[in-house]
This record gives sequence, structure tokens and C-alpha cells, in this order.
Amino acid sequence: YKKALAIQLKSLGPDHVDVSWTYNQLGVVFWQQENYDDSLDMLKKELPILLKNFDNDDQSITTAYTNLAMVYQDIALEMHEQGKRDKAIEN
Repeated sequence: YKKALAIQLKSLGPDHVDVSWTYNQLGVVFWQQENYDDSLDMLKKELPILLKNFDNDDQSITTAYTNLAMVYQDIALEMHEQGKRDKAIEN
């Protein structure tokens, strides 16, 4: 995907819908690998492109917001679990 993204950015430009799709795919892959920082970076790059190219009620935009929410949810769950472990160690 990273190679495809480089080609797309060069040939299509940064605001093309295909570029947003590649950002989405990279974001999902990073999310599945629990690499939340890179996932958020990719998904946050996707959203402005979609907002420029689609109406606010388009399914693509809904999916983009949902993907961001899922990553933030996993980050929160991870932080919660870490807090439980830290508290158990203290006791």
C-alpha cells in the first residue's frame, strides 16, 4: 500500500478519492497491527479528502468517522487495561 500511495500521490494528486482509499487501507492495516499512531495518521489524512469530494452524508464519510472511532476506542481500552495492570502491581 505504501508504494501504491506514493504512485497515486504523484500521478493523481493529494486530493484524489483513490488516494483517500489507500490512506484508509493503510489505516485499517495499522489498526489491525495495533499500531494506533500510524493508523490515526492515515485515517486523519483520508477524511479531509473525502470531505472535499463527497457530501457530508455520503457513506464513505460515515465509514471514515467510524474507523477513527474504532481506533480511539481501542486506544481507550488499552489505556484502561494498562491502568488495571498498574493498579494490580501497586497492590
